[in-house]
Amino acid sequence: MANVISTTTLQFLRSVNTPDYPAPDWKRNPDMSQVEGVDRKYWKWDAVAERPIPMDAGEQVAYDLQQLEESRDAVVAQLDRQEDVLRSVVAAIIGELNDASQAFNDLQAAIAAATNLGNFQTGAAAIPSRPTRTMAQLRTVVRNALGS
Repeated sequence: MANVISTTTLQFLRSVNTPDYPAPDWKRNPDMSQVEGVDRKYWKWDAVAERPIPMDAGEQVAYDLQQLEESRDAVVAQLDRQEDVLRSVVAAIIGELNDASQAFNDLQAAIAAATNLGNFQTGAAAIPSRPTRTMAQLRTVVRNALGS
């Protein structure tokens, strides 16, 4: 029984059946003194000394920034998953915002075309009213947007 560490993933296992962890992918009884107290995410493999060593401060910052970017990319990727409720809710919100923008644009056009209060009133009256929405309607819109 020995302690082993993966030279690629830096997974460290204590007291394992060593034949299950063959070299060169696994190093037996590695010197772990350099990474004591260091978060595993900040370890890197020193191929010369064949042991894990800590990243320097610049590498740690770069690693953290990379993880943050990947996390943000994963969150934004939800908007591309057709069966994701977030995507459906966002699509419903965008649809409502577009409808409100159209109503606003129609009102601006009525104002611009008006030459007196009477024809402004006529133009404004032609703009359809915006209905209020219910949770039941939102559920229907979200359900219908799934998969599309």
